[in-house]
Amino acid sequence: MPEAILAAAETIPLPRPAPAWVTAAASRTVARQAADKDDLAALLAALGLPAGEDDITALLPLLPTTSGPEDQDDHKEEDPDMAEEATTTEPTAPALPVPADSIEQLLAWADTHPTAGIRSRAARIRDGLARLAQERDKEQAVADAEAAVARLRAQLAKAEKELRQAKQSSRPAAGSAPATVPDVGTSTELSREERDRIRAWARANGHRVADRGLIPAAVVQAYRAAHPGGEYTTAS
Repeated sequence: MPEAILAAAETIPLPRPAPAWVTAAASRTVARQAADKDDLAALLAALGLPAGEDDITALLPLLPTTSGPEDQDDHKEEDPDMAEEATTTEPTAPALPVPADSIEQLLAWADTHPTAGIRSRAARIRDGLARLAQERDKEQAVADAEAAVARLRAQLAKAEKELRQAKQSSRPAAGSAPATVPDVGTSTELSREERDRIRAWARANGHRVADRGLIPAAVVQAYRAAHPGGEYTTAS
């Protein structure tokens, strides 16, 4: 086992316990530095990384190709990026919140990473963040528009109320209509003395009136026309 490879591998910072995606990335890095299958198994065990038979088999395509044709048939060459995507497992534990500046720093690191899969993942994350920002802006725009509509409706309701109040104030109140000449065809609109004087005047001037009951309006109007100053007499 090359001591230089082991020393370099030991410098890889692994949090304890390391998430699945961290151990998978570390295992792939070790596989690219290992000389063969046995060397890979020893390195993984020394670093405390998963070193089971299935784990080592999944990492074999990442070993440097230094063997002959027969070995190449045993270890079929695969696209490193495709193998990386196939062997990477997403973390199942809930992700802890990461500060915005740390996210940007992480994406900047991924943008310049030599592994195409990491660069591709960073691009997808940036695209997802852009879509989230668009959804946030659209939701905010809808909320602002709804608030504006609510304010306009409130203003309209207030204006309609003021209009109704203005119309009602311009109408004469009940019982405050200007006084008009009463319908003198009813007995309750003239006092008894007035009715007696009108009957006496009507008989003296050739008008036919009954001794009791209502006095015709025409007779009352003729009487008042003959007495414009309000002087009620029994003769014209």
